Amino acid sequence: MAIIISHRKDLDGIASAAILKRALPGAKVLLIDYDDIREAFRSLEGTREEIYVADLNIGAAEKKALGSIEKIAKNARILWLDHHNWDPIVRKAAEKHMTLIVNRDKCASEVVFDFFGEGDFVDAKIARFARDQDFYTKKIYDANRISDVIAARHGNMRFLLSLVDMLSMGVFWKDEFDEIRTEYIAKKEKLLLESVGAMTYYENFAITLSSPLVPSGEIARETIEKKKVDVLVILDPRGRISFRRRKGSSIDLSFIARGFGGGGHPYAAGASYGKPISKKTLTSAKEAIAEKVRKRLAARI
Repeated sequence: MAIIISHRKDLDGIASAAILKRALPGAKVLLIDYDDIREAFRSLEGTREEIYVADLNIGAAEKKALGSIEKIAKNARILWLDHHNWDPIVRKAAEKHMTLIVNRDKCASEVVFDFFGEGDFVDAKIARFARDQDFYTKKIYDANRISDVIAARHGNMRFLLSLVDMLSMGVFWKDEFDEIRTEYIAKKEKLLLESVGAMTYYENFAITLSSPLVPSGEIARETIEKKKVDVLVILDPRGRISFRRRKGSSIDLSFIARGFGGGGHPYAAGASYGKPISKKTLTSAKEAIAEKVRKRLAARI
């Protein structure tokens, strides 16, 4: 039985898992976030099953997972399909133990589709939905709806796995999701206003604390162009950091994120603060992160 590992936080990760599940119908699916990478691969040490990974990359904060990956690779094949901007040193080390395919011009689901799903109508539709969300064009109504229910149930693993199964069967919506989405949108609007209200502005960037229920792209849309900042840094209470930039900016956010042990894309990236952030610790966290962002911005000049 093959093992599928994919990112659980957005439609691209869920869609990547669904396309893989269509190609590998008996596979076990693990949906994880970046904080889970090290433990996920440690738990697989000794397996002889083929492993397929999508929509995740190994940054400086996750590179300790390479030890487990090396052990796994002695007995099992690892195929890793991604679209993030990998640190060159980490990538070189990873490629010793896996087949790694990265295409930064596509979303991860499209990379998986190119490898497994070409010619399959359902796979093509799944990949098209994922691209619409990952590149933030937001023109496909059903893709918008699916992203909303993923955000609404982001902590419910059973629900997320059922979405993978649903998409893998070519089903793109269920009537029971309507109520989930309606409740989520009402809650999201309130949380979005709170995020904007919690914004602190620095020289050419801003930092705020937000709920995981609110996608970083939506906070960016409400803030960056209106407030004329180049970079938006979004913290969540678990200590995750998201970076977004102004449209047309040449700032490489993956470079900034690597300063925090993270990575991603030039236009959107992520990292970890290393500990939870509460209202009590928010001011000191903002100042520590702001100082690091300043240094990374200065280093790129």
